[in-house]
Parts: sequence; C-alpha cells; structure tokens
Amino acid sequence: VFLVLRAVAAPAQAPQAVAAGEAPFYTGVSDAASLRAVVEQRSARADGYLKALLEVQGARTVDNTLVPYDRMGMEHAGAVSLARIVARLHPDEQMRTAAEELGQTLATKISALELRPDIYSALRAIDISTADPATRRYVTRELRDLELAGVSKPEDVRARLTQLQTELQAGQQEFSRNLLNGRRQIVASASEIEGLPPDFIAARKPDASGSITLTTDDVDMQVVSTYARNAALRKRQLIERFNVAAPANVKVLERLVAIRYEIASLLGYPTWAEYHARPRMAGDAKTVADFIDKVFTASTPAATREYAELLSRKKQDVPDATSLESWDRTYYADLVRRPGA
Repeated sequence: VFLVLRAVAAPAQAPQAVAAGEAPFYTGVSDAASLRAVVEQRSARADGYLKALLEVQGARTVDNTLVPYDRMGMEHAGAVSLARIVARLHPDEQMRTAAEELGQTLATKISALELRPDIYSALRAIDISTADPATRRYVTRELRDLELAGVSKPEDVRARLTQLQTELQAGQQEFSRNLLNGRRQIVASASEIEGLPPDFIAARKPDASGSITLTTDDVDMQVVSTYARNAALRKRQLIERFNVAAPANVKVLERLVAIRYEIASLLGYPTWAEYHARPRMAGDAKTVADFIDKVFTASTPAATREYAELLSRKKQDVPDATSLESWDRTYYADLVRRPGA
C-alpha cells in the first residue's frame, strides 16, 4: 500500500498509521474474545470502505474509489497480521486456535474479494492519466494482480478458485501448526554437553546426573550446533529437528502441491512456479532457474575452498575425517572464525 495515498482525502473514520506514543495494533487483545472483537472491528471497517467504493455515482476518481479500496486493504492487512502473529506465536493454545479460525475466515473473504468483477471494474474506471507516478503504478499493479487471481474467469471457475484458496490457506495453517506442536526434546548427558555455555546449561536445570533436556527450537539448535563439541549430540539434534512434524506434514505438503497445481492450471499456467513468478521481477520460472544456476556456478569455487578449510579444521579433531557432515558445518565454521579455537 503506497503511503502517498494516506495524504489523499478519506472518510473521517479512516485508520491512521500508528505514531510514536499511540497504542500498537494489538492493544486490547487479552483473550480469545477480545482478539475476535478487534479482528471483527477491522473487518467491519473494511466492509464500510467496500460499500463506499461500490456506491459511487458518476465518474470514478482516486478520491472516491482508490482511497476506500486502499483503506479496505489496510484494514484487512491489519486484521490478517494480528491473527497470523497470534496463531504462530501466542503461548496459549486457545488463543492460537481462535486466531487460526479468524485467519481462515479472513482469507476466504479476501480471496472472494479478489475475484469480484465489480471491484475490478471500479478500479479500471479510474482515470489515472493525470495522477502521480506512484498512484498510476499502484492502480496498474492492483489490476494486474486481480487479473492474475482470476477475476476475468467465468463464474464457475472463480467459485472453484475461491474454494481452492480457502483450502490452501487451511493447509498452510495446518502445516505451521504441526511444526509448532511437533517440537521435540532430546536428553543430553553430562558428557555430551561439553562446550555449551555455562549459563545455557544452567538455564536448562541439569538433573542429578548432570543431564539436560534440549529441544528442537531455534534457541537450542543454534547454541548446540555452534558450541557442542560432541558430534553425536549435534547429529542427534539435527535429525530430530529435520523430522519435526513428520510424517504428518508430508501428507499436508502433498495436498498443498496438488491445490497449487490446480490453481495454476485453472489460471492457464503449466506449473505453480510459472504462475508464482509471473508478477515478480523475474517474470517466469525459467528466469528464476537460470538465476539459481548462475549463482551456483559463480559460488562453487568459493564454496569448495570453504569446504576444504572447514574439513582441514575438522581433521585437527578427527584425523581420519574424509567429509564434513551437515551437523559439522556450523560448529567448525565458528571455530575457524575464532582465532586460536
């Protein structure tokens, strides 16, 4: 959303950017009921902007059409962001569940709006010939994105696309939820935790034998992969991390791939990659693939030198080592960076 539009005349109730000292967007959210109230308030304000946009009589302008469209988008974005953050980060499961449900409802609503010909026609009717460059680019981009979403497709196709987008959002939420709930624990003995920072060990409250319990969370992964001298512990934790949410998420991922393929097919693209690249700088999947190949070729000599350097350092600890494993890279990279380590 272009900030330049904030300066354009808008309805009195239009939301304003949060300034220093003002309440942040999550103010008033203390439980599932208050979360729902805040999200529904923003959604209701978005409905008001949509109503204003569609009720315009006469010539459509930036003021009477683009501004309410922009405000509607900001309200939806604020509501979605709040629901998404709570769903992914809140410690209370009831709050996360409520946020997921709200996010799903919003996703369905927004997907349906993207496929409404009346909104598309309203934006197309705006005369932007004398507008500033930022506004012209904004309108052009929005029209392109609505076309890519399928707004010009027949009604039955639009209905199917809305359903698929709803299923896609639900699957993505399930994937994230499985990752969150799939957290694993590892018990590391006193002999395995050599090298870990004392405060890190103390915070995990060693038992009588000196063992501590580690998790697959980032905070533990980063410390263990960087400082644990015991390669077996690094390996064990990495394997557990790679298997979080398995095998449940394998099936979810298969479902998401199938949904994305059908969406791309309905919109006239051979693959999701081709469709996804279309509105981006690359423009098509081949350009993306070519770029990746180019980066791989250009980085190979430096990567080869770095690999040899890390393997050489590993041989100081394991003289007969012939390879650098996945669980070795962070550990030996840190040793190489620290003089005398």
